[in-house]
Parts: sequence; C-alpha cells; structure tokens
Amino acid sequence: MATINNAKTLIVYKGKLLFTARYLIAIAFLIFIGTIVAHKPNVVLKSYGGLFSILFVVIFVIAITVFQLYYFIIDGNKFIVKNQILFWTKRIYGLNHVKEIELVDSLPTGSSSSISLRITDENLKSKVYRAASLRRTTWKLLLEHLKDRKVNVNDSGTDFDDYR
Repeated sequence: MATINNAKTLIVYKGKLLFTARYLIAIAFLIFIGTIVAHKPNVVLKSYGGLFSILFVVIFVIAITVFQLYYFIIDGNKFIVKNQILFWTKRIYGLNHVKEIELVDSLPTGSSSSISLRITDENLKSKVYRAASLRRTTWKLLLEHLKDRKVNVNDSGTDFDDYR
C-alpha cells in the first residue's frame, strides 16, 4: 500500500506486516518452540546443548524473517529504506546518486525468497533489500514513481502478471 503525505510529498511503500506469510509462519514456529519448552523444560533445557540448540533455531528463524521485511519511502529527492521489525534502521539514498535500481525476482529460479530491490550507487556498491510484504500493485507503483523521477530502473526480469 502506498501512502501519500501531501504536506511533505512523502510516499510510503509498505505492506501489512500481519498479513505476510513469512511473518505468520515465523510467529507460529516460535510459539511451537515455546510450547515445547514450556511443557518439557527439564528435558529441553537440561543441558547447555539443548539450550544452545533452541537459541540457535530461534535466532535463525527471526533473522530470516526480519531481513525480508523492508519497505521503501520516497521523500522528495531521497529514497529511504526501512525495516518493519528493526524500526531503528534506516538507509537513505539520494536519488541523484543512485546508478540503478533493479527489481530482483527469484521466483523463476525456484527459490522461495521474496521480491527484492537491488540498489546500486554511483560508486558501484550495491545492496539488496527484500520486501515480502509488498503486493504486486505496490511494486508497480513504486517502480512507476522511480521512473517518473528519472531513476534508472531495471525491471526487465520480472513479470508481475505471472506471480502472486
């Protein structure tokens, strides 16, 4: 869903976190692990090996989920990338310093990863941001607004009509 704040020409491209399948699966998995630990704490937490195994699995699931929940903001000539869970993280790109923004869709390769944006700056440094909560219409709107701002957008590898 793109939200427009006319006072600052701020456009937010953000999906609903609670309706993201990855988020719901991660929460269900963490509840499952919590239930196991609550019902058999002496068995699971009896040794350091069990404790570290549980902690490793929990941290792994959280990390996989968190790094797929980015969202994007266009504020004038700035492109801002934020995370829905790690709300304190923010990466700001000047649109005039971005060499290319590429839409990366890993579905044709058989991966279950979410659609991502690869941002390459003028120093040829690139970073990929996965945004599992964005819907097809929001992606289209984001790309359209970036093209309107004369940003080099490469969306040739993605056909939204085939996915989601």
